[in-house]
Amino acid sequence: MYNKGADLPEITRYYDYRQYLSDFYRAKKGGNPDYSYRVFARMASLGSPSHLKMVIDGQRNLSHRTIPGYLRALGLTKPDREYFETLVQFNQASDMERRQSLFEKLLASRQKRGLTPLEKYQYEFLSNWQHVVIYVLVGLQSEGATVEWVQRQLSKKLSPAEAQHSLQLLDKLDLIEEDEVGRWHQTKGALSTPDEVKDVAIRKYHSEMIRLGLVSLRNDPPEIREFNGVTLPVDAASVEKFKEMIRKFRKEMNQYASSVEQSDSVYQLNIQFFPILGDHQ
Repeated sequence: MYNKGADLPEITRYYDYRQYLSDFYRAKKGGNPDYSYRVFARMASLGSPSHLKMVIDGQRNLSHRTIPGYLRALGLTKPDREYFETLVQFNQASDMERRQSLFEKLLASRQKRGLTPLEKYQYEFLSNWQHVVIYVLVGLQSEGATVEWVQRQLSKKLSPAEAQHSLQLLDKLDLIEEDEVGRWHQTKGALSTPDEVKDVAIRKYHSEMIRLGLVSLRNDPPEIREFNGVTLPVDAASVEKFKEMIRKFRKEMNQYASSVEQSDSVYQLNIQFFPILGDHQ
C-alpha cells in the first residue's frame, strides 16, 4: 500500500497542472514502488493505463469527462479540487482574456490560503503600464523623487491615489526605497518572476500600451510623437529574423523584405509585428 506519510505536492503551489501531476506521480511512486500509471488509471476509471503519462507529456488534454476521475484518483480536498479544475482551464485556454481571468482567480485562491502575495505583486507590476512608468520616473531623479513630483508628471493620466499605490507596490517589490527625507530611489533590484506570471502579465501590459498609443495618435501633435510603418512580404522562415530586426531602423527591415524571393504571408510592421493575412487571424 502507498505510504501515507510520504509528502505529496501541494496543488496551490503550481501554475502548471501537468507539472503537478508529474510530481504527484513521482511522490506516490516513491512511497510505494508498486504504484503505477495503471493503478492511477484504475482509480480514475480511465480506459487507457497510459492516459496519465500522455497528459503529463502534453500529448493529451484533460476534459470535462476525464477531470472527475482525476480528482478522485488524486484524493484532493474540495478547495484543492476547485484550484485544480481552474488550473486545468487556465493551462488549456487559448483565449487571452479568459487566461487572464483564470490566472487572477488562481492568485486569489492562493492568497486565501495565506500564501505569499509576492507573485500577485509581480503580476500587478508587469500587467499595468503605470507601475513600469513610475519606476522609470523615479530613476530620472538622481536626488530622489518625491511623491508630489511623481504625481505632477502623470497628473493627466493618474490620480494622486493611483500614483501613491504604484510607489507602494514598487516598494513591496524592493524595486524602490524611501530615504530619510521622504524621497524615492531605485534599488537596482530585479524581478525573478515565474514564466506563467510573465506570460499573462506581459500580454496585458502590451494591450494597455497599444490602447495608450491609440490615444496618443488621436490627441498628440506629430511634433511630439512618431508613428511609422511599412507593409512587408514575409517568408514564414524569416519571422524570427524580422523579430530581431524590429529594434533596428525601418529601412533595414524593408531592404531585407525586398530580398526575400518566396513569401507566403503579409505582415504589418508598426511598433507591433503581426500577420495580417493567412491562417493566423
